[in-house]
Amino acid sequence: MKSRLVIHGSGAFGRIGGRIALLTLAAVGCILLINVTHPQQVIEARQNMQQQDQPVTASSSEGLYRGQPISQLWARNLPEQAWLPDPQCRHFVTKFARDNCLEVVRLASFPRSGNTWTRFMLETATGLYTSSGGPNYIKYVKGESLRRSDEEIWSHVKSQKRAELAHLGFIGETSLWTQGTTIAMKTHNFPEPWNATEAEIDGYNWATFAANTTRRAILVVRDPFKALISLNIYSKTQSVLNNDNDWQKLFQGDEWIDFAAYHANHWYKLNRQWVERTNMTHVVIYEHLTTNTMRELQGMLQFLDVQPDPDRMECVRRHLEGRAHNKKHDIVPNHTVYPLHLRGLVWSYIHQLNWVLKTRGYKPLPLDLYTFADEFRDIGL
Repeated sequence: MKSRLVIHGSGAFGRIGGRIALLTLAAVGCILLINVTHPQQVIEARQNMQQQDQPVTASSSEGLYRGQPISQLWARNLPEQAWLPDPQCRHFVTKFARDNCLEVVRLASFPRSGNTWTRFMLETATGLYTSSGGPNYIKYVKGESLRRSDEEIWSHVKSQKRAELAHLGFIGETSLWTQGTTIAMKTHNFPEPWNATEAEIDGYNWATFAANTTRRAILVVRDPFKALISLNIYSKTQSVLNNDNDWQKLFQGDEWIDFAAYHANHWYKLNRQWVERTNMTHVVIYEHLTTNTMRELQGMLQFLDVQPDPDRMECVRRHLEGRAHNKKHDIVPNHTVYPLHLRGLVWSYIHQLNWVLKTRGYKPLPLDLYTFADEFRDIGL
């Protein structure tokens, strides 16, 4: 899919005035610009780093991030993950980068749209963890909880009380986005507004960006009819794996209608804001991701400035399923689950989002692939 660069005003950029957080790891030359108020100092710092860096060659198994071997960015003495099970692929491990080596890129989606599966593929393809931790806007501007120590990470990994995704191997769950140690940061939240005053109203629920940096995101968009069904089941199980039940009663009556109507609107607003409140967003269509997985994965890696190792990618191709793929349930989006007025409402949001994407230069949604397309595909904006 397509990435777009959009230049916006700087209303939110001065929110922590007077601070310059230019963090450098001398051994590798990792720089994360969290809060830059003097760009010239950044330029001079980069020039100094370039003069000090020695020529490097890529490891045969780890690929490149912005031209630098990923193996040289890895943190030492932190947990690693071997996602790929067969003997020919087990050596392709996934690790944390050292603090501030990686730019903050959000991996955004409406819930139940393939975010966890996408994280698995990015981790196996790059050898770098993804994450989903805070801090939120309020804690960030106050400078609270900006880093977890190595000891805290190890303690969390060893804990029997850790979250389901950490149990499944997503060890990046233990890191915070402000540390710059993961290749992408999952979120189901709305992006922080451009207007800082607006963000302060409900800052606990915004996906925050570092001030004075380019806002970049990957957005995964799925057919809302299927995402809503999956979300309704997840709201009862709180598990990405547990679908073993008779769920028919969940999709009857006013409670389901109200749930679907509310979250269909949420689906539209969240996806719209992720293309409007960023400088650059790479849109991935879930239906394309399932049918042409490697092509879509390559597009995401290019957006992330990763040049993957071909042997690693061949192993990824052979093990695309992952550990957290949801079991199939018996609920399908038919006319009983979605009566006529609800079908029309959801499709109104699909057409609105499609119009937003097209007007901002993105490719349109694959309307032919969406549920009830024969009824509503051609009733567009």
